[in-house]
Amino acid sequence: MKPLVFLVLSGLTLAACNSAGGPLAQDCAVLATDPEAQENFVEMGTDADGFCDCVIKYVDAKPETEQRQIRLTMERVADGMEESGEGAEEVVGRLVREIMLSQTSGEDKSDLEAGISLVGELIDDIDDGFVDTGSCPVS
Repeated sequence: MKPLVFLVLSGLTLAACNSAGGPLAQDCAVLATDPEAQENFVEMGTDADGFCDCVIKYVDAKPETEQRQIRLTMERVADGMEESGEGAEEVVGRLVREIMLSQTSGEDKSDLEAGISLVGELIDDIDDGFVDTGSCPVS
């Protein structure tokens, strides 16, 4: 099993991709610049566009609540990268610490926490699909 940080980094780096445009496309443009994400594209035998197209299909197939959670997570990571100049791993680490240390509860906190987990699942499923079949596991 891959370490959680790798899954979160990979997923967050890529899950915002949207070749059709919109906010996810903007987030993907930021996240895809992360060197670790670029390495993951190569390992999967695809490129940012191919992976992002697959992510969109995957996210679109999810229930609305999960879609919202994934999109919120992607937006927060991309914004954090732009604001701090840090890579996705550092931003994700900071978000996880904020969640763990927060004494408050709320929809945003719950959605972000769930989104991080969902992105881990997403990246695992898509990675397996590309490695096993050479293509996106969602059609």
